[in-house]
Amino acid sequence: MRAFLVILFLGGILTFSNGQKQQKVRYLQPSRFYESMTADSNVVILDVRVFEAYSEGRILDAIWVGEKRVLEEVLPSVAKDQMVLVYCSYGSHRAEAVVDILKEKGYKNIGFLVGGFNKWKRQKFETDTSKVEHYERQ
Repeated sequence: MRAFLVILFLGGILTFSNGQKQQKVRYLQPSRFYESMTADSNVVILDVRVFEAYSEGRILDAIWVGEKRVLEEVLPSVAKDQMVLVYCSYGSHRAEAVVDILKEKGYKNIGFLVGGFNKWKRQKFETDTSKVEHYERQ
């Protein structure tokens, strides 16, 4: 028992020795993604699909960041410990790439929608289909 406590203590020291909170990426099914987005009023939802897909329908309150330049414009307004939820059409490489960027930049609380927006719609979660202004590329 004593050896177990020593190992547990040392493990804790090693885990927190760098003074930074561990980064977490949660792979969330639509129901858990929904719970995460409604449980915290400060959550940020990032839609990484092409603008045309975003304009046809999106998760409520999602911010379009389908181009790296736009993502770089949005991130300074997002706190590193804020919950950031990311999705694309199918939950594939596009969203994974943004998750990697978030981790590199030190974001610590990231959620990834497994199955993407298409699974979200198939499971009948609410979407926003209101008209959005055309995004001007610069």
